[in-house]
Order: sequence, then structure tokens, then C-alpha cells
Amino acid sequence: MNDLKFALRQLLKNPGFTAVAVLTLALGIGANTAIFSVVNAVLLRPLPFAEAQRLVWLGGWVGDDKEQGVTPADFLDYHEQCQSFAHLAASVSETVPVNLTGSGEPERLQGALVTENYLDVFGVKPALGRTFLAGEDQEGRDRVVVLSHGLWVRRFGGDPSIINKSVTLDSQNFVVIGVMPPQFQYPSGAELWKPFGFPASPESPFRSRELHFLRPLAKLKPGVVLAQAQAEVETIARRLQALYPKTNANQSLFLMPLLERVEEWVADSVAQPRYRMLLLSVFSAVAMLLSVVGIYGVVSCVATHRTREIGLRMALGAQKWNVLSLVIGQGMKLALIGVGVGLAAAMALTRVMRNLLYEVKPTDLLTFACVAILLLGVALLACWLPARRATRVDPMVALRYE
Repeated sequence: MNDLKFALRQLLKNPGFTAVAVLTLALGIGANTAIFSVVNAVLLRPLPFAEAQRLVWLGGWVGDDKEQGVTPADFLDYHEQCQSFAHLAASVSETVPVNLTGSGEPERLQGALVTENYLDVFGVKPALGRTFLAGEDQEGRDRVVVLSHGLWVRRFGGDPSIINKSVTLDSQNFVVIGVMPPQFQYPSGAELWKPFGFPASPESPFRSRELHFLRPLAKLKPGVVLAQAQAEVETIARRLQALYPKTNANQSLFLMPLLERVEEWVADSVAQPRYRMLLLSVFSAVAMLLSVVGIYGVVSCVATHRTREIGLRMALGAQKWNVLSLVIGQGMKLALIGVGVGLAAAMALTRVMRNLLYEVKPTDLLTFACVAILLLGVALLACWLPARRATRVDPMVALRYE
């Protein structure tokens, strides 16, 4: 304890050195935690949905070009005719901007316009309230909204009485009917969900066969494989091509497991699929190496700078373990402070990566703990080596050291 107190005093006497050492460790811990949080949440873990292996993403295919959008009229035909899906739903584009006004400062949010069964596809129960009921996508009954857990906590303080209260979105009043659990945020970045309905008039652009703005998702029926569903939608596509040659010529749908689609989004943001894991691994290894080299360098400088002091201590009868504990104590004190700052850095970096890549859960504390323990162990080794070298210096030589 005396050595630790002395080490703390030494650190306070050298704020510049302390700051460099702490930042070196903090950046290493923060970068590694952020990288592995994204990899673990998006690439390694299964999607946090019930029976995620049955979830598929549907994209429009026009000739040789794949499009992400599907027309509303085509979607309705697939919804009515396809027998391979337990649920078929869609969102308008990915997300749409929504202005939240009323109590508090006005805020620009990312919302999702979705068909009334959209949230049911994932099999995720709301944390509070309910999701949309049949018919709540019809005009007059569509002024309802489901909030994300993050928005509910941040904007409304996690108030459980928010259910059945009114909020103002784009100058219109909506009744809050539910709050989704923390792990759910789909489409990527969505902070709330509003129902999207198809107008009765066939002349409406929202029933068009020319505007490709819907993003369908489906859940396969039990026992139905992806190839079987793909064959069925291709059959329906050929039927629609014959009925509507002007708008549906060469148009079809392709199906992809939702997990693979999520991985593609990440790959598009980071690199080509075959390189993304290599790049992430190399980036993490470099961050780890920089942390190790940094802490080793600063501790070596301390040991060298204190050679005269160490020699004097040994000349006065100090045991090697006393000297080792003194130098190691100072290094580990730096490392512990670096871990604390590293947690803050990890949270900030993870938030940035969530915005740039894909909406994953916040900083993975288990990953942070593993990285922190690993770096503390490496820091201990980095402190041990220069401390061990310092104890081997001849006290007489050390006392002449300038």
C-alpha cells in the first residue's frame, strides 16, 4: 500500500507523462472494445429475434440489375398469393425523418413507416404496451406510434405511463401504444414506428407498379426452405409479367436470409466481404500493439529516469521485490486509470460505429471486460520487463548515473 501511495504521488508530480500513458491505454482499450462490440453483435451473434433463421429479406430484380425496392401493387400481389411466408411485411424505404415537437426542445428523429404486421415478423414482444393491430394502417386509425426503447428513455425518462399519451410528430398528434425492447432497432436507426396503409384508390401513387420504394421482409413458414420460397415468388413474378407487361417486364424478386443482408450492409461500409474480417482483425491487433508498445515505452522511461533512485534504494538494503513492486505499482496504477478512461472512449467510439455501420447494441461490457483484463495483463508484463532490468543495475553504477 505504501508503494501504491508513493506511485500515485509520483504520477501526480508528472502530469504530462501520466496523461500520455493513460491516453495510450485508453485508446487501445476503446478501439478494441468498439471493434469487437460491432463484430460480436453484427457478425458473430445471431440476430436477436425469435427463429431468426426463418427471417428473409426480399429485393426487387429488374433484368440483370438488383434493386432494393418493390412497388406497392406488386407487394400486395405477393402478400396475397405467396403461401411460403407466415408473415410478409414492408417498410417505406429504410427510415424517414420525423419532427418531434411538443414538450421539450423540438427534435429531428429517424422514423419508420411500416405495414401493420411489420413488427410481428420479428417475433419480438414489446417491452411496454403493444404493437399495431389489424386495421390500424387505415386512414382514421393510423395515428398511433410505437417508440424505440432508447427514445423512450432519453426523451420521456422511461416513464411507464407514456402508453396512451399523445405525442406530436410532424405537427400531427399520435397516440403511443407501445415501446420496443432495448435490443430491437430495425430498420437500422429507427427510433419510432408508424403504420403505413395502402389507399383504396388504384390511382394513388401508393398503389403504383412504377415506384420502387417498399423494403419487404418475410418470415418463412415452418418447414419451408429458402429455395422453395424463391421458386414460388419467381412463379408469381412471371404471372405478374404476363398481366402487366408495361411495368413488370423482366421484374422478379430475390430472397436472402436477413442475417446475410445485415452482413452485407456492414461489408459495404467497411470493405469487400472477404476482406472485412481481416481488416477488422488487423485494426484491432494494431491498436493492441500500440497500447503495449506505448505502456512499455513509458514505463521503460520511468525506470531509466529513476535508475539513480533505484540504485540508492538497493544500496540502502532494499530487496529486489521492493523495487519491482515500486515500478510495477506505478505502471499498474497508470493502467487502471487507463481502463477507466478507456471505457468512456469505448462508449464514444461504439456510438460512432453504430451510426456509420449498423445499429448494434451499445458498448458490450463483456467484451470491454475481456479487453481490459487482457491489456492489464499485458501492461503488467510491460511493467515487469523494465522493472526487472532496473533491478539488475549495479548500485555503484546507478549512483553515478546522471
